[in-house]
Amino acid sequence: LGPTLQCVVSDPISLDKTIMTLRKFSLLSRNSSSSMLSMHRLVQVVLQDNMLEKIRRLWAERTVRAINLILPEVGDFSQWNGCQQYMPHAQSCVTLIETWKMISPEVARLLEQTGMYLQVQAQYAQANVLFERASTMRTAMREVSLAATVASLNHLFWHHCYLGQYILAEQPIWEALKLLQQTPGTEQRSLAVCLGAIAHLSCLQAKYSQAEEYFLQALAIYEERVGLQHPSAVCTFSGLGNVSLALAKYDLAEKFFWDALNIWQQMPEPQHPLMSATLNGMARLALARGEYEQAELYLHQERAHLERVLHPSHPTLASNLNDLALLSIAQGKYKQVEPLLKQSLTILEKSVGLQHPIAGST
Repeated sequence: LGPTLQCVVSDPISLDKTIMTLRKFSLLSRNSSSSMLSMHRLVQVVLQDNMLEKIRRLWAERTVRAINLILPEVGDFSQWNGCQQYMPHAQSCVTLIETWKMISPEVARLLEQTGMYLQVQAQYAQANVLFERASTMRTAMREVSLAATVASLNHLFWHHCYLGQYILAEQPIWEALKLLQQTPGTEQRSLAVCLGAIAHLSCLQAKYSQAEEYFLQALAIYEERVGLQHPSAVCTFSGLGNVSLALAKYDLAEKFFWDALNIWQQMPEPQHPLMSATLNGMARLALARGEYEQAELYLHQERAHLERVLHPSHPTLASNLNDLALLSIAQGKYKQVEPLLKQSLTILEKSVGLQHPIAGST
């Protein structure tokens, strides 16, 4: 913030007086419900127009550093609320980074975190552009640490995975696992996340024995090093539930889904979109058992959760519609099937295209 403002913000009384004066002249407004201050766009424009170019660049760099500092890790499911709150500011910073050609480790991290958020929101092309810019930046700075390399490989893996390009997704995630396993003192949570990603891909490819093996390895790390109540363990339990369901081990699947659901229910709202996979698993388990009312309840709960946190054209919503269509067939409600599938195809056409595996099942 610079020496002048640093003195102000470090003293609560001075900060309150300053804010009071700015509000008196309508230069700032305060939203009491969100505890946030905002400045009218016209005031921003006037201030910027009266700045010398080097001062504008200085404040742009300070803004990017500040937002990077407060922006939580998008991959930490427990921090999803903060991610949503600060993401509009992070996306504005992306424009500043491009305008002023900024290069720094903080800039690279902000690009990556913004890309991860866009990826979750099914904006895959935009996310990949940010990942590539961050990777190029780190290479230019010669910042080729293990964490940076593994992160880059993980971004590429999920890019291909979300697009249904499962063969292309294999190389980067296996390379990431090899690097982590060959490096002494590897951070165990990173290893567990990588093992879980391989297991998830194996499950998508119907390689259930391999999926189970790697999910169990990830679970062992959570149990011994991280703790089973960690939000990332939700995906591991849910994944094991999906494997057991595919192998018709219904009682075991139910146990794993409930383990995941118990962790999920302890997390604050709004919750990460991936948490809904547990509800989907419970729904498909109920459908397999012929418990149609229960399956319908879980699918509607999943849809309500997804609609709160995702864009309306997200492919996961299309998958939910497909499951509702399958349920309608099982219930003999054939008139409901076609509208559900048409809606699903419309979403897929807008987001990932009709070559995606979800479209094939539609």
